[in-house]
Amino acid sequence: SGFMVQISGFNSTNIIDIRYEDWSIRYPYFFGAIKIEKFLYTSSGFMLVIIASFNLYGLLNLILYRKRKQLAILIYNGIEIKEIKKIFIISILLIGFLASLIGIALSYIIAELDLLRFFTPILKDIKISTSFTIFSLIFNLIILYLGSVISIRNNIKNIEVLKNNAIENS
Repeated sequence: SGFMVQISGFNSTNIIDIRYEDWSIRYPYFFGAIKIEKFLYTSSGFMLVIIASFNLYGLLNLILYRKRKQLAILIYNGIEIKEIKKIFIISILLIGFLASLIGIALSYIIAELDLLRFFTPILKDIKISTSFTIFSLIFNLIILYLGSVISIRNNIKNIEVLKNNAIENS
């Protein structure tokens, strides 16, 4: 918020009748609307992140579910669970890193070519913050890592059961 200063009289030796007024008090509806807008944008972005995280977790569970027989065979053949976790996490992080880089590159290309003006003519000259780009990349990798670790931890029990069943049937 800013301050507005009104000076009724000014003398070189002193200042007379100075009144300070906060703009948020003078224009409460405007600043209230800005606060609501910030809240709506922040909550919408947060909800998108939550939804994407659930989708990612579900996708990781689906991948592990489809690969459980192959993973059980690897465990049966003597590969340690730690190695399987390591291979899976590194693969997921590599794919996520490359996908994030492609998404960032596409965002910069769309901003440079000013392609959004066809859809939203009000927007002009979009600037993408480098610090936000780095934060987004790191945040994506952290979410990917956490999702894959949790997914592996939850599904590894099923894989061990398949291994035990395979040993009993041999």
